[in-house]
Amino acid sequence: TFDAARLAEYLSLGVDRFSVGVQSFNEAHLQACGRSHQVADVHAAVAAVRAAGARSWSLDLISGLPQLTMDEWRASLRAAVDADPCHVSVYDLQVEEGTPFARWQDSGRLSFPPDDSAAAMYAEAVSILTAAGYEHYEVSNYAKPGHRSRHNQVYWRRLPYYAFGVGAASYLGGARYSRPAKLQQYLDWVQQRAAAAAAAAPQQHQQLHGERSGGA
Repeated sequence: TFDAARLAEYLSLGVDRFSVGVQSFNEAHLQACGRSHQVADVHAAVAAVRAAGARSWSLDLISGLPQLTMDEWRASLRAAVDADPCHVSVYDLQVEEGTPFARWQDSGRLSFPPDDSAAAMYAEAVSILTAAGYEHYEVSNYAKPGHRSRHNQVYWRRLPYYAFGVGAASYLGGARYSRPAKLQQYLDWVQQRAAAAAAAAPQQHQQLHGERSGGA
């Protein structure tokens, strides 16, 4: 979904921060996890972000992936540092019931690193990223000076925020509101709300006109 033309359009609309969903710089692990992108796509996305002149951008990695070794994890961390993002998120894979990972684990198709190995991978991420100049400002997040994620900080403080797009979730009035996760469902959802807003507009205009006339 990253290309120079699309990124330039986002920048023209005022978007000034981008996130590249890398997960791993290892081809075999991307395939094992069912990811649709390849390592070459990651490098192309990074090049596109740089070419677009984005002010701030982030990438994410996932530790605890099936069959992930410490050497492979270090290689992904170093590749992330070489990519020189402004921000890095490092998440430990959590296997939840009802997910493909849970089914693969139950069937014996995939094996995951034990807890002590996952903890060691977390410590290795802290060591490599902080040595590279990233501030470990949150459990899973690292930033260069001036590039902390405001959303992450708002999220952990349970402050309200708006979100836009497929599958996006807003948090308002102490409640979380999610958009449809499928593109066509999301487009239908937007059209329904646009139609409702258009239908309500004349009534709102008439009510406002009445209030102004009554107050004259």
